[in-house]
Amino acid sequence: MLTVNAIRTRSTLKKHLITLFVFGFLCPVTLILYTACVEAKVIKYAKEKVGNNGNNRLNGSNDTIVYGLKGNDKLYSCRNCEDTGLMGGEGNDYYRTYSRNSFSEIMDNGGGNDRIASSLTFYRKSHRAQFATIDNRHLVAFNQYGTGFVVIDWKRSRNRIETFDFNDGEKSYSELKRDLKTLDWLGNISFSRLEREGFEYTKRDIRQTINYYSRREKSLSRKRFAL
Repeated sequence: MLTVNAIRTRSTLKKHLITLFVFGFLCPVTLILYTACVEAKVIKYAKEKVGNNGNNRLNGSNDTIVYGLKGNDKLYSCRNCEDTGLMGGEGNDYYRTYSRNSFSEIMDNGGGNDRIASSLTFYRKSHRAQFATIDNRHLVAFNQYGTGFVVIDWKRSRNRIETFDFNDGEKSYSELKRDLKTLDWLGNISFSRLEREGFEYTKRDIRQTINYYSRREKSLSRKRFAL
């Protein structure tokens, strides 16, 4: 979904945000294998892992999207995995991201009281997070080692994460939004800028892909029953 190998220092961030944003929410499906569709592109994760409508604990793997569906789910990325998609549905979901060159794409699709736990720090210099937004919609957080996460549509109430657990403290959504620009804030990256830099996907591609994942999660939720 995205490549973060080149992201190692603050000075390289803006240069490589384009690469960073190549996560699987870019048209109707997921990663690395892509084909053209009518006026849009499709990118697929290689694998899907699907829970049920109970309370699941699911572990992700590289190039995989994990669907928690309904219920209070615990969704985990994996160490040394650069492309793990975590998608929760209705319920109070917990997303765990790891250090060691681990990068996760997170989309909560059902409201609730949701939480991200991350090895990133907000204040302490070691593993301190750098932040940016894409198109004023998607929050990107990562450190100099390429560890981090993207939260899709992080400001929308339906997709909002209510609590962010950093390694040096907890911040609510409103606190993070308030404090976001006080430390390593790298600004907003617009799609027009991405296009000037040679980014091959359009704003429409991104929108269609997010819509696809939302519909996919809802469809799976209707088919899966609690065990």
